[in-house]
Amino acid sequence: MKIAMLFASAMLVGATLATPIGGGGRALAAGPEFCREYANAAVRQARGVRETPFCARAVAANPARWVMSFRVHYDWCRGVPPGEANAERAARRIHLERCLR
Repeated sequence: MKIAMLFASAMLVGATLATPIGGGGRALAAGPEFCREYANAAVRQARGVRETPFCARAVAANPARWVMSFRVHYDWCRGVPPGEANAERAARRIHLERCLR
């Protein structure tokens, strides 16, 4: 019984911490300056992948990742936490590093 109560308390605390303040939107979405930098890098990376035929195959496999639109990348970034945007940026970087070897 005591273990069940501790588990239930831990679940309640976890749910409370995960709930966005104000009740709407995603918690801790990336800010405008961060997303401008993110979107500029994303467009540079998308351009880079297209410049190398071997790397360009990735565009067909994941077109959203390699879109050339600053606005698309910026708007996506504004809706996610910075860690998620950093992970996407790293995925593009890793692909480019691997295909350019």
